[in-house]
Amino acid sequence: MQTSLRSGTLSETKLKPDQCSALAYLLLMSEEVLEEFDLKPYNTSEEGYQRLLPVVKTCKRALLDHCKLTYESCETLTSALQTPNSPLRELDLSYNDLEDRGVELLCVGLTSPLCNIQTLVLAGCKLTYESCESLASALQTPNSPLRDLDLSYNDLGDRGVELLCVGLTSPLRNIQTLVLDHCNLTYESCEALASALQKPNSPLRELDLSYNDLEDRGVELLCVGLTSPLRNIQTLVLGQCGLTEGCCSDLASVLSSPNSQLKQLELRDNDLQDSGVTLLSAGLEDPDCKLHTLG
Repeated sequence: MQTSLRSGTLSETKLKPDQCSALAYLLLMSEEVLEEFDLKPYNTSEEGYQRLLPVVKTCKRALLDHCKLTYESCETLTSALQTPNSPLRELDLSYNDLEDRGVELLCVGLTSPLCNIQTLVLAGCKLTYESCESLASALQTPNSPLRDLDLSYNDLGDRGVELLCVGLTSPLRNIQTLVLDHCNLTYESCEALASALQKPNSPLRELDLSYNDLEDRGVELLCVGLTSPLRNIQTLVLGQCGLTEGCCSDLASVLSSPNSQLKQLELRDNDLQDSGVTLLSAGLEDPDCKLHTLG
């Protein structure tokens, strides 16, 4: 086992669960902090993956995506998140069937004062609006270190975003990047998000809402928050959101607002037409426009 570990040939052999336990023991007993622990290269069963999970407490970045994990794995991970002085800062659990039960368990660890997670990726984990209530509570934890949250490819719906925004409007929240693409959202989500953007000292810098049916009504609501003197959004992604030239006047107003900090705007795969581009150009030409990238 030790020879294979040093030579990097472990991925070539099918590991039995007891071998995974032995490997986990070796890694845990080592005093070395791993920069990254990627579970995917290990050739083992679901039970084998489960036995390797405790290793995450010894690394800075844990890549556990596409590993057939379930909600049961989250109990082990929650324990790891509560390990004193854990170096773990980034946790990627995307494309595992964690479901809402898994996130509820995970949030027990996220709310621990010992947790140091700054980046959490939960894309494609079969989550619904129920997960958002648990996550909102985690966001309101005093001194929460969580900065980046990716919930893309989950059926959260408008109800989920509304619940999540309870955490985003808390004076204790620290989220800087929020990814919500492919979350089955409509214009109704935008009112709650606009309210979150207008909260004093909002730390949110990047918001990805692409591939949701926001339509022009949604952008109109969102722009209320984007022109507030309290918002700090620098990157806004609205690709394929069912937009037309009808939203371009509102966006142009944001671009020309002296309050706007927007530096990157993504609008690709929307039917803006030439007339919409003309309206946007008026905002781009304004001396108060801070935009660097328009896609």
